[in-house]
Amino acid sequence: MRVAAGPRQLSLFKRKNQRGLAAPSPSEFATQCALADTLRRWARPEVWWSHIGHGEKRDIVTASRLKRMGLRAGMADFIFITPWGIHFLELKRKGGKLSDEQISFETAALTAGAYFAMASSYEEAIGILKDWNCFARTIHALPINPNF
Repeated sequence: MRVAAGPRQLSLFKRKNQRGLAAPSPSEFATQCALADTLRRWARPEVWWSHIGHGEKRDIVTASRLKRMGLRAGMADFIFITPWGIHFLELKRKGGKLSDEQISFETAALTAGAYFAMASSYEEAIGILKDWNCFARTIHALPINPNF
């Protein structure tokens, strides 16, 4: 199953033999929401997890206040504290790459003995969390709305 997979969009004003346009890849926000919904339902009770809400665009006053309070660039999107370790998960859109700050965070996390992974899709994130044993039982990924 692919997130945002499905029929291609056809135009009413083009020829009959058109290929259509592929659905856009889901936004990082939509993927994060779908992952959070899945975790709310299927995460093991002993797994403490949270999204680290620091990524959206803010006005300069709020950004300055958060920086003054100690918010640093590069922190992963999700944290998982489990009896078998601390895990960080970064979500990117297809083709996304880690920034220099995120690479620095990854290095620091791995050096400290934590786990770090980057996922480019909902399915990839689910696979990583299954490998980390974060789910209570076998789950099946459901499609998400790419226009969330």
